[in-house]
Amino acid sequence: MNNDTVPKKTGFIAGFFGKTKDINLEQEDHVDVEQLIAAVQKTANSVGKLAVEIVDISGRVDSLSAEVEEETKTFHSLKEISSLLLNSNNIVDNSVQKTKQVVTKASHNVNESRANIEVSLNDIKLLTESVTDNQASLNQINSSLKDVMKIAQTISAISKQTNLLALNATIEASRAGEAGRGFAVVAQEVKELSKKTSEATQDISLTLKTLADQILSLVDKSDEDANKADAVRSGAESINEVIHSLEDNIIEIETESNEIVIAVEDIKQHCESTVEGLDSVSEQVDRSNDNLVKAKNKISSLRSWGEDLVRYTVVPGIVTVDTPMIKLVQQKAAEIGALFEKAIDLGEMTESDLFDHDYTPINGTDPVQYTTRFTDFCCKHLPEIQEPVVNNEERIISCTAVDVNGYMPRHLNRCSNPQRPGDSVYNIQSSRWKQIYNDPVGIAAAKNNHDFLLQTYRIPVSATEFGNIKDVSAPIFIFGKHWGALRITYDLQVTQS
Repeated sequence: MNNDTVPKKTGFIAGFFGKTKDINLEQEDHVDVEQLIAAVQKTANSVGKLAVEIVDISGRVDSLSAEVEEETKTFHSLKEISSLLLNSNNIVDNSVQKTKQVVTKASHNVNESRANIEVSLNDIKLLTESVTDNQASLNQINSSLKDVMKIAQTISAISKQTNLLALNATIEASRAGEAGRGFAVVAQEVKELSKKTSEATQDISLTLKTLADQILSLVDKSDEDANKADAVRSGAESINEVIHSLEDNIIEIETESNEIVIAVEDIKQHCESTVEGLDSVSEQVDRSNDNLVKAKNKISSLRSWGEDLVRYTVVPGIVTVDTPMIKLVQQKAAEIGALFEKAIDLGEMTESDLFDHDYTPINGTDPVQYTTRFTDFCCKHLPEIQEPVVNNEERIISCTAVDVNGYMPRHLNRCSNPQRPGDSVYNIQSSRWKQIYNDPVGIAAAKNNHDFLLQTYRIPVSATEFGNIKDVSAPIFIFGKHWGALRITYDLQVTQS
């Protein structure tokens, strides 16, 4: 190609001059080709830096948007929680009001009960005193009965003695004959009197014994009643103490209820203020979130425009900072296409095998890995193309082939290790093969069928750092049929988050 002539191209130069026809720089005497090439190179470098800056800003906006979105969710959650708190506080308020009413009623009932109990206690006291008095009276009666029984026993003894004397008098009167007849009559009467006295004394003794037994039973029962009365009196006094204590507790509960009512009212006011404040803040956060979404969309458009600018600056014959990578990815993509076509020609694979999109999950993998009919072939042959690309160029980070759906059968050797069960962190870093990468950048590269696609995106490097990285891809064709793409990532620039 003549260095003085730029061929027909609807790219940067055509776009710059607003033309789509051939541009012969020899026809413009005032145009310096070297200056124009230098300008294109400088513009390409600036556009490349612009694309990186756009991606960095886009990443930061994405991060900020994600944080604001989380804050929005948090604020809405806080609103719900505050509303629930307000409702709960109202429920507590109603409960406290009802409790206060119940306590007031209970206090009134306790006062009435206390008065009734005091009356009952007085009655019980009188009853116990009466029982005690009855016990004393019964003891006195019992003592008197014992005295009566002693007298009756004395009378019985006298009666027996009298009867004995009458018997002797009768004997003596009989011996005296006629002279003792009058004395015998008297002795007989005395004997009869003694007999009646003895019988009466026996009846009195029996009656007194029965009466004494009953009185003794009453005395024993009176002792039990007295003990019970004492127990009742003690229990009643305990009840009285409990009632007084209950009254004190109810008064304390009533006091605390009043304090709770005041506190609940304060909480209600604070909750209402909090809900109002959260409503206002949530509206502001919602607006901020909406603005960030709009900004993300604008930056996304700007990002696409920046990538278009990068593509426009790729002009045949003019070397820019990205030109070597573009040529390299196109060359290696063609080699992979040729590798696949040769395998088909030799019968090692069929075209159907290479376009197998039946991705079979591998059990127990995390992240999930898949296999297809072309996986083993790619694992065997792709490293011989991919590995030298990374090893021979310091700017390059990775070189990987993906099919049209973003499925990567083989990563670089260092990232194609067997997974460790239960160690997802290791798997994400060191076992990145046999996975589907259908993120926006990945799927765009996989489905692009133009000469190349140059993208810039952002990746996390550490907890506080992010990396802006370029991704250039070229389509892979098998006998003219689009299979996927080869992706090369390069020029990692680390920035603080």
